Amino acid sequence: MPKRYRKAASFAADIYGFDQPGTFFAKSHLHSTASIFHFNRSDTQYLCKIDCAPTAHSYSAMLQRFEYAEFLHKAGIRVLSPLRSPQDKIIECFHLDECDCMLYAWPMIPGTTLTDIAPDDLKEYYQDWAKLIAGIHWIAKDYPKPPSPLEASTQDFLNWHQEWSNALDKLSEPALKAVWQELKAELDSYSASESKFGMIHNDIHPQNMLMSDDGLYLIDFDRATRHFFVQDIANAIYSEYSRIAYHSSHKSRLKSLDELFLKPFINTYLEHYPSLISDLEKIESFILYRRILMYCIFEDELQLYAPKTKKKLADDIILRTPFLKRSIREILKL
Repeated sequence: MPKRYRKAASFAADIYGFDQPGTFFAKSHLHSTASIFHFNRSDTQYLCKIDCAPTAHSYSAMLQRFEYAEFLHKAGIRVLSPLRSPQDKIIECFHLDECDCMLYAWPMIPGTTLTDIAPDDLKEYYQDWAKLIAGIHWIAKDYPKPPSPLEASTQDFLNWHQEWSNALDKLSEPALKAVWQELKAELDSYSASESKFGMIHNDIHPQNMLMSDDGLYLIDFDRATRHFFVQDIANAIYSEYSRIAYHSSHKSRLKSLDELFLKPFINTYLEHYPSLISDLEKIESFILYRRILMYCIFEDELQLYAPKTKKKLADDIILRTPFLKRSIREILKL
């Protein structure tokens, strides 16, 4: 780790009044230049993310994402919320060793993420997951809308088109690019009404939810953006089927997931947010969006460690092979 990150951690402690020294906690993620440090202050634990290679866009995006997290927290949703500095700033920026840096911190939430548990034992978890998403979508309708394009000419407001554009630049295979472009046109044709479109977390999967004595807490707002609400549902479906198929010892339960996971999850969501029932019929398009995005993010790792899996994923995307074996309507018997 470059020495500047150690210096930046000391700087962070001075800003927030943390105990010195902070300790390295984790790399933000494999594709990030940022690192996370752990601190204490008055017997309370905090995490602080430090980025010594920020861009104007990364600053603008993270500020908006943490403002959104703070909004949800104040509305009573159990989420990671930013720690404002003594200067009342969500993000602090400074210059260090001829390098611009930014940092932001949050209280460390006690809890654990989902381990290798069989879906048979997770009905309550799935229902709580659905309630969390439904609650966020209800609150999102009250989240401030961005100004008109003319008024926003000097600002960079989050929208899924930016995420789509970034992925298009990274996709290397023409056939995949073609499907990605077709999908954008398809999503652009859908109604973006207030009850169906707004600010979403955009990455609600088991590793971004902490199980605590108080219930589920949502963390990691690094992908939050304005999108169709149904995208949160599609991401959840994709993540749980992928967890069982690729990252668990319960692959034999994959064929049972429609009954064990999908039915209680979707039915619970609709009990709390019925407005989205018509959009669920388009769920395969939104799952495809997630499949392509994840393929794009992990393409290099797949090529290195699982080239056959990479080819299978690419072929399924190009052919638009349905992710679910049955339609939502058939599964839920709507």
